[in-house]
Amino acid sequence: MLSIAFASPFAQAQKNLIASTQTIAGHTAYATAQGWLVLSPTKPKNVTIRYANVSMGLYLIEHKVPKKVLKIVDKTPKSVAAITPTSIIPVTVLQEQNSVIALGKIDKKIAWGTPLMGACGTLRGFVVGEGIITSHYLLDFLAHRDSYRDIGMTLEPSTMGMRVESVNPFFAHNPFAVGDVILYHDAKKESIHQFNNAIGESTIGTKHYFRVLREGTLIGFTAYTLPFLGGGILAHTYLEHFGALWDKNLKIVEVKEGTTIAQLGLKPTDKLVALNGVVVTTDRDVRKALNVPIEESLSMLIEREGLQFLVYVPRNYLHTKSHR
Repeated sequence: MLSIAFASPFAQAQKNLIASTQTIAGHTAYATAQGWLVLSPTKPKNVTIRYANVSMGLYLIEHKVPKKVLKIVDKTPKSVAAITPTSIIPVTVLQEQNSVIALGKIDKKIAWGTPLMGACGTLRGFVVGEGIITSHYLLDFLAHRDSYRDIGMTLEPSTMGMRVESVNPFFAHNPFAVGDVILYHDAKKESIHQFNNAIGESTIGTKHYFRVLREGTLIGFTAYTLPFLGGGILAHTYLEHFGALWDKNLKIVEVKEGTTIAQLGLKPTDKLVALNGVVVTTDRDVRKALNVPIEESLSMLIEREGLQFLVYVPRNYLHTKSHR
C-alpha cells in the first residue's frame, strides 16, 4: 500500500468498496442498486445470470439483496484510485472510454478487474488489461441501455482528418473504402473521439452524411448505423457477423445457436490461426486480412486441443444477414 499521505483521500472509498463487495460462488461481486455486478473475462459459473454483456465482461447475477450498495457516477474525474481491500493506488485517467472499441486509459499498469474509485467513495470504472471500462458504460449496462452502434469501419488518425483503417466487408452496401479520409461527418469536422461518441449515441438505422477524400477525389455518401458486436474486452474482428465472439487471443468465447459458426462445428476455445492463408494473431490482423477481395470462399485455419484444421465459409454465405 502507498504511504498514508497518498492513500488517505481514498480511505473512505476503500471502506465503501469493502462493505459493498462479496465473493459469490467464487466470483467477486459488487453490490449496486440494480443487483450484484460481476466483471469477468469468461461467463461466471454456478450463479444465475440476470443480464449479461459478454463483450464488456459484465454480468448481473442473482443473490440476496445487499445491505450496502456502491454509488456509480457518470463522469470519471481525472484523479481516481485503483482500490482493492488491501491497496490504494492513485491513478490519472488519460483518456475517457468513448466507444466499445475505444476503452479508456490510465497512467499506470494495474491488475485486470481492479475497481476504480473516486475520493468521494463512488465507483468510477474497472481496469481491463490495458484499458478501462468507465462508469458511463457501467450505468448503460445496469440500465439495459448497452446496445452499441457500428458504422462499418475503423479509423486511424491522419494529417488531413480521420483515415479509414479497415472496412467491414459484411456490411451490406458498405460505402467506405480503406484509405478514405473523412473530412466531414454530418457537416462537422470531428476528432476520432467525437466521431465515436456521435456514432455510439445514435440510434440503429440513423442516416449519417459523409464527405470524404478518396484517392484525391472529393465524394459524398450516406451510411447507416447498425448493431455492434465484439469489442470491449473482446476482439473486434468483423467475423462476429457469422455468430461468434472472439477474445483478444482470437479464441471463440461464445457461439450463437443456428449461426454459420455453429453450422461449421466450431465451439468455444477454438482458436483462429489464419484467414485465407494469412496468419493472424490480433483482431487488427483479422480486419486487415478481410479487406483483401475474397474469391470463392473464406478459409479459416482453426486450432483445437493442439490440432489444426480448415473450415470454409462459402461465398454465398459471406453477405447473408448478420447474426446480430
